[in-house]
Amino acid sequence: MRILDYKGKEISVNPAQYIIDWNTKVSKPQKKVTDFLQPYWKSDLVLQEFRIPGSLLRIDLLNVTKKVIVEVSPDELHANYNPFLHKDRAGFLKKLKTDNQKMDWADRNKFLFVELTSNDIKNLSAELLVKKGILSESFLKNNPCDSDP
Repeated sequence: MRILDYKGKEISVNPAQYIIDWNTKVSKPQKKVTDFLQPYWKSDLVLQEFRIPGSLLRIDLLNVTKKVIVEVSPDELHANYNPFLHKDRAGFLKKLKTDNQKMDWADRNKFLFVELTSNDIKNLSAELLVKKGILSESFLKNNPCDSDP
C-alpha cells in the first residue's frame, strides 16, 4: 500500500505483519472495541498496532478499506494526568504530543481519525460508531448485525 511516512515522503508499505488477528491479546478497552467492530469490519483490510513508517508511533486500528483510524484512548491514559502512568507532567505532555502527531499523519494520508474515550468504549453501539464516522448508515442498512455485540 502507498502512504506518506512520518516526514511526508510517499512510500510503499507491506501491511502483512499488521493484519489484525481478531483473537489476539490486547488491552481490555481495545479488545472490547475490536470485538464490537469485527462483525462490521470482518471483510475489510484492518491493521492493528500499525507502526507509522519513519517513527515509533503506533496506530491501534487502521481500516485500510474504509480509510478510518480508531485510537482507543481511555481517559486514564490520554485525557488526565496520572503520575503512575506518565511519571511526571512532562511525560503527560509528551503523550498528548504523540496523539497530535498521529492525528496529523492520519490527515496527511486522508484517513478519518477517530478517538474513542472511556465513555465511548463503555457505551459502544452501532449508532455511536455511525455518529463518529466509523460506520456508515447505508452499510448498516445493507449489512445489519443481529444486534449490537
